[in-house]
Amino acid sequence: MNFLETVAGLRFIKKSDMKEHIKAIRKELGLTQVAFADALGVSFATVNRWENDRTIPSKLALSALESLLIKKSDAKQKYKRNEIAFN
Repeated sequence: MNFLETVAGLRFIKKSDMKEHIKAIRKELGLTQVAFADALGVSFATVNRWENDRTIPSKLALSALESLLIKKSDAKQKYKRNEIAFN
């Protein structure tokens, strides 16, 4: 499953499973909770609450996460295309 499928799936998973998915996505992106929060336009405390199962992301936060992952995915694809072109 790729990142976008993972994010789309977050809308349909149980609340109790949300924290593991959020943390896995953040770690896969190589971001701290602070950097992840900044990228999503939320506070560090909000990300911390998500990962500690105190709250779940709002629809707006999930949309921001989708946008972030699309940007990261596009950047990776562009890098791969450039790498192939120069080899």
